[in-house]
Formats: sequence, C-alpha cells, structure tokens
Amino acid sequence: MIKYIHCSRSIPGKLSLLRRSGKQGEFAADQFNYLIHALRQGCMLESRVYCRRTKNGEKRIRNCIKYDLGNGYRLVTVLKGNRLFIPFIGGHDETGTWIDRHKHDIFSKDDPSYDCEQVVCLEEENSDQEELYPLEEERDIYEEHIRALLDESTLKEIFQGLYR
Repeated sequence: MIKYIHCSRSIPGKLSLLRRSGKQGEFAADQFNYLIHALRQGCMLESRVYCRRTKNGEKRIRNCIKYDLGNGYRLVTVLKGNRLFIPFIGGHDETGTWIDRHKHDIFSKDDPSYDCEQVVCLEEENSDQEELYPLEEERDIYEEHIRALLDESTLKEIFQGLYR
C-alpha cells in the first residue's frame, strides 16, 4: 500500500506546458490529475487506475509503471516500498529518452527534487460510510473520448475477420 507520494518539482511546469499546447495536451493534463487524485486516495490497484497502465510496461527501471494519458502522452511512476515516485510526464518519445537517461537513478525519500505528501487512504476511513452512501460511478473521460471517435463502420473495418 502506498503511504507517501513523491512528486517531482518539475511536474507542475510540465502540466502548465501541456495545458497551453492545445486540446490533446490539456486532455493529458486532466488524465494526470484524475490518476493522481485516485492514487492519493490509495486506489493504486483499482480498475480505474490499473486500466491506464501502458500495455507493454517498462523494464528499464525497476518497479516502474508507465501510464497512458492519451494522445501519445505518458506518466512515469516508480514504486519503492510504500513510496510512489512521480518523476516524469511527457510525450511518448520524450518519455523513452527520459527513461534511458535515468534508468540508474536511485529514488530516495530524502531527494530534494521531490515534494513528498502522505497518502490518506479514504477507503479505510470511510469503510462504514460506504455502506450508507454508495459511491456513484465516476465518468471515464478517456473511454468517452474513444467511443466518440469510433462508429460501427470503423469497428467493422478494424475487426472484419471477426465480423464475417
């Protein structure tokens, strides 16, 4: 279980650049905020967080998990014990370059280039209240965006072997 999140001090600047780069960058920044909000609540293994992981994973850095933020943007996280480090967010190629350059980094709790915050697991605090007030299903912006782009004819063309 994650007890601390260490976020690189460069992340707010990167998010600001993403938001100014257009709709795709703004969408990626929103996805970042969505993931971080879920992670701050101790929801690392929930499906809404788990499904955002990249399909191929990441082997160059031990315990590294890459998240797909959509439109070619990625979020890099590294889990070390009960601490989650968030060192980088950027485009697909930028992410690959960053990982190659930092694959030997030692992620330390005392690293001054990270801001640390303690995770308050709402699941434990609100376990009794959940029975009284069931949570509404959150909107999945990413899935809605994908569904809006696909129509039946496109799906038939992509999966024509299954359609016949």
